[in-house]
Amino acid sequence: MDNINHLPEDVLLRILSLNTIKPVMATSLLSKRWRSLWTLVPGLSYDDKNHNGDYKSFTQFVSRSFLSNKAPVLEHLHLSLGHGCPFEDIGLWINLALSRHVRELHIHIRSSKKGSLTLPSSLYTSETLQSLTLIKCVSLDVPVHVRLPSLKTLSLGFVTYADMSLQRLLSGCPNLEALSVEHRSEDSPMGYICPTTKHVGPTHKFLKALTSVRRLKLWITRPEKLGWGSRFSNSGRKIPTGWKPPSSVPECLLHSLEAFEWLRYRGRHGDKEMAAYVLKNATCLKTATFYPKSTHLGKKNRMIKELASELFD
Repeated sequence: MDNINHLPEDVLLRILSLNTIKPVMATSLLSKRWRSLWTLVPGLSYDDKNHNGDYKSFTQFVSRSFLSNKAPVLEHLHLSLGHGCPFEDIGLWINLALSRHVRELHIHIRSSKKGSLTLPSSLYTSETLQSLTLIKCVSLDVPVHVRLPSLKTLSLGFVTYADMSLQRLLSGCPNLEALSVEHRSEDSPMGYICPTTKHVGPTHKFLKALTSVRRLKLWITRPEKLGWGSRFSNSGRKIPTGWKPPSSVPECLLHSLEAFEWLRYRGRHGDKEMAAYVLKNATCLKTATFYPKSTHLGKKNRMIKELASELFD
């Protein structure tokens, strides 16, 4: 304990901000110096699994501790919540964080009996938000006007989307550097088809919305939903015959993309066309990695040869 007491206050606050707020508040009992130190912690993390399931007392605890925080800058707000936490309270906490010029927002709603959380509109005009992570029971219903000039990292895990929401969101993030989009459904290319199969947009529009991304990871399972042409085989299955490239090369390919990954690459005709387009036009590209869906060595080698042929035709 003596060794910790000798640490500078800013170091102590940094250590405390790595924990959820409940054990952080408990440090106020240690000594006079620690009595109010927790109120200056620059990051707030809440996890309802640390409570006994009484959401009334949990939401009161969050609100009281949040309002007691006096840190000059709120660096992060992390929420990990289950199905019982009221959406109204979550929206209030997000708005409080935004009013405190939060830099990193991490919202994970593990389950919900009330559908998905709709984010407050103030989130889409934050001047300070640098990192946004949304996981599971969150719905993106993005307004027409979006301005997130400081956002550099965006991670979306199994969230739902209203029409055109992802495109609008990306268009409002001119300095975005890293994008991760995941979806559990086999019907959803790149994770940007919502579960009700409403189409957010074809790939060429998606790429054009990215202006400064340096790292891009793709997981494409249904090329016909990306604006590719298709025909039917004798078995009735759709087989992609082509990919419609954008009318002009997207800015992210010309000026910023450095790393490109394609998960579960299948080597279909449309796959090859799109991959070749990215590789030919990404002038800043340093690494390109393809992870074939097939584990068969012969098939993987054939896909590599066919892609190389597409590149040098």
